[in-house]
Amino acid sequence: MPNVYTVRDRDHSIRRLLTFKGAVEPVTVDFSPWAEDGGAVTTATWSVVSGSATISGQALASNSASAVVTTASQGASLIEVKGAGATHTKVFKLLIQARDPNVTEYDYGYLHG
Repeated sequence: MPNVYTVRDRDHSIRRLLTFKGAVEPVTVDFSPWAEDGGAVTTATWSVVSGSATISGQALASNSASAVVTTASQGASLIEVKGAGATHTKVFKLLIQARDPNVTEYDYGYLHG
């Protein structure tokens, strides 16, 4: 099941995705609500701003940009997706937090491992 995020015109927040080290996550960014005001999205550019995540399989169809994000190591990665139309550009930010499933950690007082 892909992770689907919807972009609105006044949406300036950074979205978060929690995953595990070594995970392969399909991600879709739906620019349709924004495109109603800004015009059709004709290009979508994915980039890793920081961290070690990688992006592959980028596609754009019907104002929705999709890609596969892979996290090879533990830690945070920041990804930007820029959707552009004839006159406007909208930037979507996704913070990916990858945990190591083999590392024991405390979470709200309970031991997980």
